[in-house]
Amino acid sequence: GRCYEGQEAGRKYAYIRLGTWGMDEAEEAAVYNRKPGDLKYLDVNNDGVLDDLNDRVDIGRSNPLCELSMTNTFQLHGFTMMIDLASLLGYKVYSYTQWLTYYSSVCNVPKGYGYAAWTPENQDTMVPALRNPNYDYQPLEDQTFCRRGDFLRVRNISLMYDFKRNVLKNSKFFKGFIFGVNVENPFLFTEYAGGPDPETGVWGLNGADWMAYPRPMTITGNLKITF
Repeated sequence: GRCYEGQEAGRKYAYIRLGTWGMDEAEEAAVYNRKPGDLKYLDVNNDGVLDDLNDRVDIGRSNPLCELSMTNTFQLHGFTMMIDLASLLGYKVYSYTQWLTYYSSVCNVPKGYGYAAWTPENQDTMVPALRNPNYDYQPLEDQTFCRRGDFLRVRNISLMYDFKRNVLKNSKFFKGFIFGVNVENPFLFTEYAGGPDPETGVWGLNGADWMAYPRPMTITGNLKITF
């Protein structure tokens, strides 16, 4: 990301992937120090150089446009249920998790990605050729792994039952008895495909997913007894 005077903070900028260089484009690819099978990017100002300042374009906002939350409590015949919901809308997450998985020489690439990779017989593809790790080639940060981050999370569900005095009227010891169960992070609804959880951030930045660990679901029980 970067900031421009008079523009919204938190915009995400990246190169635009056009595809891969073909066998008949070897001479043009060499201008960018590339060869057939490497990724082809948009040269915005058409100067024969891919540089951060002139060739990255705005691909979306990394700060959510809207944050929503809602808590509801329901009571019926001694039962109390609480549901806590949270949502972030209108932002993008860049999946460095996928970027690393697809391009790191120390990772196995996904099967579908490998099958779609560039070969002399398969040149019309968005997936570069599979190279030897010693090949001096560094893919650029492009729009491919920028994902929609909108989500709805059920942060908390609790259910309690209060054994009222009339239920305990024959008890000589208990004046009150409440039993409950609480579940944290039971459900996440999202179309985010860059990792297990879009609600993440690294390096102090929103909208960046770098091998983020998903929020665990936690189940606890509670018991309150009054004598």
